Amino acid sequence: SIQINATDAALRTAHTLKGASLPLGALPFSQACARLEIAMRKKELDQVLPLMQDIEIAYEQLLEEMDNLHAELKGK
Repeated sequence: SIQINATDAALRTAHTLKGASLPLGALPFSQACARLEIAMRKKELDQVLPLMQDIEIAYEQLLEEMDNLHAELKGK
């Protein structure tokens, strides 16, 4: 029961992050979240950790891009 609740929560989180990141133009992050959502819906739990690592990498890249944009905007 606890594992099912955690899986459901992770699935909802992946779905929410996928949708919320698209309007921001964060396509790689959104795509990584989509891949995790699909794997979880298919119960491909062996894929969860590698896909979460992909999300982490995409998130780090997104933060870097946001920092660069912020620095550029401050310089104008």
